[in-house]
Amino acid sequence: MAFKTFKDIKNPVITVLSFNPQAWGDGALIMPHGLGIDPDGNVWVTDAGRHQAIKFSPEGAELAAIGLRAKPGHDLTHLCKPSAVRGCTESCSRGLPRLQP
Repeated sequence: MAFKTFKDIKNPVITVLSFNPQAWGDGALIMPHGLGIDPDGNVWVTDAGRHQAIKFSPEGAELAAIGLRAKPGHDLTHLCKPSAVRGCTESCSRGLPRLQP
């Protein structure tokens, strides 16, 4: 099965509303789909174009990613068009969120 390759979005796509609003994510995401906040305030975004779930700091720094960028698959190291991230609890292994199929 062939997958279409998309280009990174050039404009900020995440806006954090607080006393000091910030917008970030430009150049980091291709097709953002789901968004969640973990107990530490980090922002998790699923990106169907990157085939990853990405963890960002509240300031927008990329901290971690699950899956291999632009490499879809259905095994323990790949994701295929992830769409949502569930909240993380103490039972999550290694602090990673549980992914919703």
